[in-house]
Amino acid sequence: MKIEIEKCVYFVHPIYDLYAGSKDGNVIHITKRVLNKGHKTNRGYVSVSVRKHSQSGYKVYLAHRFIWECFNGVTPNGKEIDHINNDKEDNRLCNLQLLTPQQNCKKAAKERDYSFVSQNHKNRKCVKATNKDTDEESYYKSMYAVKQYLGVNVGIVKMACEGTNHCKSGVSKKDGHRYTFEYVKEEDLPDNYRKSANIRPKKVSEEDKKKHSAERVKKWKNKEYKCSNCDKVYKNGYKYLHSKKCK
Repeated sequence: MKIEIEKCVYFVHPIYDLYAGSKDGNVIHITKRVLNKGHKTNRGYVSVSVRKHSQSGYKVYLAHRFIWECFNGVTPNGKEIDHINNDKEDNRLCNLQLLTPQQNCKKAAKERDYSFVSQNHKNRKCVKATNKDTDEESYYKSMYAVKQYLGVNVGIVKMACEGTNHCKSGVSKKDGHRYTFEYVKEEDLPDNYRKSANIRPKKVSEEDKKKHSAERVKKWKNKEYKCSNCDKVYKNGYKYLHSKKCK
């Protein structure tokens, strides 16, 4: 349904009829005539709280989906509303399109910037790790070397060095000690710094996979279990047949 509020044309949402949307991407409360600016989610989208007549609570709705549905009806099952220019805050009707999840993923992958991967080796960071229990300092050529020798996730090392997400330290999976991290220049590294050995896991052959699988099955079959009905002990290999008989 089309309405006009303060010389601006709005279309009422097909479900949440107390609110309407305009082609400019604005959501308005029809009776109060107040714009619903919503709030930004942690994924970068704008969400609004809406409701319909006789509804007690509010429904949190993504603004771009709400605007599209005001003009086109409820979103079909298995479809998504996508921002054409990839600006998650640009909720104008002309910037919205209906896609399947597969089409949306292909679009995102096609337009994603992978240049940081090719330049990653140029942006390598040298790290100084300090043991909080012993005050012992150790130096590493890269964050991956820290992960290899201390068993601390690279993301935690990066956040601790940059002071993001309130992360200040990380616990080593190797020795259980807590370490603090900070970036250092490559020229300031001492002679005893550690490099990443670039050790890759060995590939397991198909024969070994089948062998290990057969061993696991054999071990499971020989394992004993106690029937809850007759209180007798059987092996797992006979479990299925026994459960059909013991009822």
